[in-house]
Amino acid sequence: MMAGEAGSLRMLLEGLRESSRACAILLVDGSGGLLGQAGEVAGLDLTGLASLAAGSFSAAAGLSRLVGSQTLESLLTEAGEAQCYLAGFGAGLILVVLFDRRSSAGLVRLRARAVIERLAEASGAPQQAAAASLAEITDEEIETLTDLGR
Repeated sequence: MMAGEAGSLRMLLEGLRESSRACAILLVDGSGGLLGQAGEVAGLDLTGLASLAAGSFSAAAGLSRLVGSQTLESLLTEAGEAQCYLAGFGAGLILVVLFDRRSSAGLVRLRARAVIERLAEASGAPQQAAAASLAEITDEEIETLTDLGR
């Protein structure tokens, strides 16, 4: 990855972190390699997190195939206030969004879809489902997703 590409990736991930009110964002490859990061990552075992995220997504995709689904688009884990959203796209790439009560799963999914579409385009792997889903979302639905009782 060239220096300009790394800077653009970091800006894209940081933009997602801000717009989704997430704690941290990681971009991971299917083998658990960390490709990019943004947000509150101090104190996190990034190597372990990236590896476990890739393994979890792969295992969940295997379970999905066993029950008849051909693809797994995303996975959400909840552990108390900490939540982790994993979204696969392109050729084995996984977007990992770590968030807490400052955000919501709906807001994270919405904002992540837009970033996944941009990342997929940059990697040469179009993400048609994400584009179709974004086109169907109304302004009222966005307001509902972003209203966290404030």
